[in-house]
Amino acid sequence: MQIAAKNPSPRDLLECVGSEAHGAWWSPRTSNPLGRLGEGRSEGSIPLRFRHLHFREGLTGHRVDVMGDNDFIYRGNLSRTVLAEMLATIHRHGVPGVMEFTRAEETRKLYFIDGDIIFATSSDRGMSLGDYLVGKGRITEAQHQVSSEELARAPGRRHGSILIQMGFLRKEELGAVVREQVQDILWGLFNWDEGEVVFNVGVFREDEVYKIKVPTPRAILSGCKHIADAKMVMGKLGGRSTVFSSRPRPDHLEKLHLETSEMAMLEAVDGQMTLFDLCEKGPLNPGVNARMMYAFMFLQLVKREEVSSSGIRIQVKNTDP
Repeated sequence: MQIAAKNPSPRDLLECVGSEAHGAWWSPRTSNPLGRLGEGRSEGSIPLRFRHLHFREGLTGHRVDVMGDNDFIYRGNLSRTVLAEMLATIHRHGVPGVMEFTRAEETRKLYFIDGDIIFATSSDRGMSLGDYLVGKGRITEAQHQVSSEELARAPGRRHGSILIQMGFLRKEELGAVVREQVQDILWGLFNWDEGEVVFNVGVFREDEVYKIKVPTPRAILSGCKHIADAKMVMGKLGGRSTVFSSRPRPDHLEKLHLETSEMAMLEAVDGQMTLFDLCEKGPLNPGVNARMMYAFMFLQLVKREEVSSSGIRIQVKNTDP
């Protein structure tokens, strides 16, 4: 079920995250999806906390009281549910909202409209726009200092617009830099093996963020290629003898454009070759091929099969709606 970013009703949002959700991390599969507060628990044993959304009129005509008593909130941990699965579910249902990740002293946020990522932020000082530009060699320390002083004198203004006004950065450069910054924040999250996750479901003040659309399926494919832990990837895939078969492309992935290597890898999945053979014979090196298969699995482009003790391959029962 698709939820538009404009004025979704509380009922729509609750239905969206009801029993049809993939992977069961999203909501408990029961006849009473909401249950009593604090008691919901998915098949993956991830505790959930559900609340109704409360809309109020604002400057944009609609908004949600963020973190208020009536918010609809998902809580989980990356140690139990991987980021690729969370992102795939959000995109499949077209859910708007803000996803917050916290590990140690750092907090990162992803902003969604219609299930696609439009912005990302980090509390890490090194990931702030000014420090990021200095680190990339786009501006000097002196330019950063001068623009930061002007920013302090003009609360409410964006650092990027000040840099453009001062001639330190061209307008077309800003968009490219912000996209790089958002992607670096996002790719880094794929290597978090733990961290508390809070997802506020609902619309937000769109004028509060610089919008850079990153289609979530592309973010999953690219982000999975940045995963450093190869053993984790293979563990999730099921091992070198696992056999995969292809699945029809879901409607919500109709606009997904696969790169040449990704298409070649997907076309090699025939329901016969083992994961080891697929990775060895795939278009790129075995490590990247495995990471592509990992992304395909969570995007539901491939499905895993099992081999019985008699050597007969058995298709894993599909529990998806």
